[in-house]
Amino acid sequence: MAGPTDRLELRELNIFLGKNYLVTVHSRPIRAIDTASRLWHEWMDRSEHGAGLLAYLLIDAIVDDYLPLLDLISERMDELEDSIFGEWRAEVIEDIFSIKKKLLYLRRSITPLRDVFNTMLRREQPIFPRETHVYFQDVFDHLIRVADTIDSLRDMLSSTMDAYLSVSGNRMNKVMKRLTSISTILMSVTLIAGIYGMNFTYMPELRMRYGYVYALLSMVGVGGALYIYLKKVKWI
Repeated sequence: MAGPTDRLELRELNIFLGKNYLVTVHSRPIRAIDTASRLWHEWMDRSEHGAGLLAYLLIDAIVDDYLPLLDLISERMDELEDSIFGEWRAEVIEDIFSIKKKLLYLRRSITPLRDVFNTMLRREQPIFPRETHVYFQDVFDHLIRVADTIDSLRDMLSSTMDAYLSVSGNRMNKVMKRLTSISTILMSVTLIAGIYGMNFTYMPELRMRYGYVYALLSMVGVGGALYIYLKKVKWI
């Protein structure tokens, strides 16, 4: 996954495990199987641990594949935070919800696996040598680490969402201030135009030689004064 629009795909892997055998069933290639096979052939005393060691290598490789993905999500979240406080984009909210959905998907996939290993470590398993429990404890620790990382990223994402809403609110306030300032200036000018636009017979200013010019100058003066004041208080 390189970006929030990329599709997150989790593949199903079924494992049938016995004392001296391990069978995997999957519909598509899984990289962790190749990794486990390579490590299995590099292990010196693999015959002493049997299928338990192979199960550990396979599941540990699967769990370790979560970490690079979480690193990519973390980097993407950093980019989102930079875009919120830098070049603001309205599409950020879509990216946030997309990442949130992916984290929830990962959390749901890792929780059952963690529960399975928790049960395995609490009970005696006759098909595994007791020495392999140390390896399964290592996998369980990795699962806890992955789950904690996902929870931390979800908390960070909530903070990013709050920051986005805060920045959006501030931007909206600035827009409302500018619109209010423009409306105030136009209303003051319209007030002057409205007063001298009344068709009363006895209005001394209507018969002035330069009344039109004076009215325009008063509009410009009032509008300019309001603009300077609003600019000073940083409403424009």
